[in-house]
Amino acid sequence: MAIGTYREYQHLTRITDLEAGDLLLKKVFPETCKGAVEWGITQGQRLFSGDNTIKTGGLFSREKFRIAFNGSHTSEHAAVAISADELAEAVGEGVITASVRGRRDERYCVYRCLNVDLRNAAVMIAKGLSSAYHNMITGSPEVRNTTGGKYSVKGALASNFRSQQFQQGATHAYLTHVVDYVYGVRHDRPNMFCSEFAMTCYEAGSLAAFGKTAFGTNPIGMSPMFMEDVLNSRPDLMALAGKYDSENDVLFSAVEAGLRNYKNRKHFWNRLGISEASKRASEVLQNLMHIGDNDYLLAALAAFLSTTPTGPLSIRCNMSEDWRLSPDSSLYGDLVAQMKPTGLLAGL
Repeated sequence: MAIGTYREYQHLTRITDLEAGDLLLKKVFPETCKGAVEWGITQGQRLFSGDNTIKTGGLFSREKFRIAFNGSHTSEHAAVAISADELAEAVGEGVITASVRGRRDERYCVYRCLNVDLRNAAVMIAKGLSSAYHNMITGSPEVRNTTGGKYSVKGALASNFRSQQFQQGATHAYLTHVVDYVYGVRHDRPNMFCSEFAMTCYEAGSLAAFGKTAFGTNPIGMSPMFMEDVLNSRPDLMALAGKYDSENDVLFSAVEAGLRNYKNRKHFWNRLGISEASKRASEVLQNLMHIGDNDYLLAALAAFLSTTPTGPLSIRCNMSEDWRLSPDSSLYGDLVAQMKPTGLLAGL
């Protein structure tokens, strides 16, 4: 089933531990959209490729007349878990690895492969395409001189116009290129966008392990929305295991809500109406949420609000007076309103 609304997403089971090989499909809903890039990607998919979950037909997609389409334009990004704590993804810098904890401020649908051998093969490709693990996979004693591997903005934009089906000549050549790079035969790594990378890991991994692709797709035509459709159409290989996020984290949810309420105020769009302290506090707290360490987040929040945690904390944030928020500021009020019910800070 395609997850097209925030309500549908909220009903999914929360996953606390990821497994190597899990495919993570980032979801962006009107209620959770944080910026122009997220809005542009989701609405672009809706416009050009259609979305049967909300009864629209895309302007150009060859799939717009399909009856049973199981993808939604709310799918915005894709990544592959390479362990319980680390994921690989194609971003602006190319294929990188990152801590799973650093994605706690986002919302992901988690698809789990039911074939262990296929899952392991996909993880091998994901690691081999990343700079962090490439040498380990190839067994090279020295750092290999490689080229390419950038994020493909052009490919991401063109994916809505390309066929998603396996192309006998072109797709096979592309996947063979990937496998040859991962195992050290070639030095040129293809440029990729996020869902292309995620789908390539499974299709190239399957080609390397079994001599054929697992899903019969063309990864370079795989937008996040079409990737969701492919995964949902193969219940024999993939299961929607649940969701991965931090909506059950009291501290995280309170800070996120406080920052969101502050941002939604009209004066936010008037840069002259934001104090330097509020601007700085917003950026610091947002960055700490990305890092995903609650101790640092709580310590910084207590310092910004000139209070102390109610429970023991292993660290302390030393902050000068000019960084602290004024009790008269809007951001102070929004954060206090959300934090007070949590009981995590004293004197609110």
